[in-house]
Amino acid sequence: MGYFEDDYIVRAVRHFAQIVANLVSNRRGAHGDTHTLEEIEDAYGELFGFPRGLLDALDVATVAGMVQSPERLASLIELLDADATIAAAAGDAARAERRQRLADGLRAR
Repeated sequence: MGYFEDDYIVRAVRHFAQIVANLVSNRRGAHGDTHTLEEIEDAYGELFGFPRGLLDALDVATVAGMVQSPERLASLIELLDADATIAAAAGDAARAERRQRLADGLRAR
């Protein structure tokens, strides 16, 4: 891997860690689940290039093909798990089920 690719990966991992830290603090804070779900939607775009709502239209194989590196795939699965948990807590059972099903399918690959 070249320098710029390494630098991009390092920045992406740091950014992901910051987003997860923000999600955890928001779950404990006053922002509420709806705000946290919005942050997760933004994270899909910032970290993986998925525009809002795209994950709802894609199957497991397509998502796996779009997120090629194992490290990025593991990060996406972690984000999907957090999304499912927070969506369930917010009362959005349909979103929680979709995200958990996608995370489980990616994990099984």
